[in-house]
Amino acid sequence: MTNFARRQEVGRAEALIEEVARATDKATGFHGWLWKIRMGQVRAEIALAKRDWEETLRWSAVAIKEAACVDG
Repeated sequence: MTNFARRQEVGRAEALIEEVARATDKATGFHGWLWKIRMGQVRAEIALAKRDWEETLRWSAVAIKEAACVDG
């Protein structure tokens, strides 16, 4: 998804987001924590590709907040 977003192929990235988000919600422990960070990052990348600055900042903040929450 990140690669698609960075190549300005937003539709392809967005087509995968829900499926990956569902799988991410099932992940636990360290992997769950890491995937939550990655999902925030990829959503920020998609928003950036769309030039949606507010959403880019919002999703970036989500990823940063999740990264700071080591204990989940």
